[in-house]
Amino acid sequence: MEDLINPEWSDLNINYSIFKDEIICCVAGIVFVENESEHFDIRNKIKNLDEVINNTIIQVKNNSYENKESLIENMKEKKVMLENLLNKYKELEKNYIETDQYYRENLFKFYSNKYDHTSIFSFSERKLLLSVMNEIQILLKKKFDDFLYDYFNLRNAFFDINNYIIKVKKLFKNED
Repeated sequence: MEDLINPEWSDLNINYSIFKDEIICCVAGIVFVENESEHFDIRNKIKNLDEVINNTIIQVKNNSYENKESLIENMKEKKVMLENLLNKYKELEKNYIETDQYYRENLFKFYSNKYDHTSIFSFSERKLLLSVMNEIQILLKKKFDDFLYDYFNLRNAFFDINNYIIKVKKLFKNED
């Protein structure tokens, strides 16, 4: 996957707004997570790299390279690392979706309904409810920032493996 370039943080600059004193909650986090396949698509890239590793292992096995057993072992370790990355991503995604559902769809909605059904003359109660909804939004943004940080690290680990495989492939292209 030689043509793949690590976008670093450039594509992770998501506009996540916190709506102070309003009964609106940003959905940028859940939209990004649920539509990640339309952006970088880490799941498919991991699967594709796994296939590239399989083909590279076959190429190395069919070669008379001196340290080919060691090289094959290293590539098999990279395959295990890829599998772990995929599992970590699935867990990260699942946790974020569950967190978002609990805080945004359950708690925020509960307090916004309460706010809607509170008399407009109950100033202190409405202010308290808005304060709680603001705190929920701040917590959700922090959870999304945590997700992005972990996602960024997973993606960098993917690129480390990809770069290693590119070097191995180049080593054997020169011998052909």
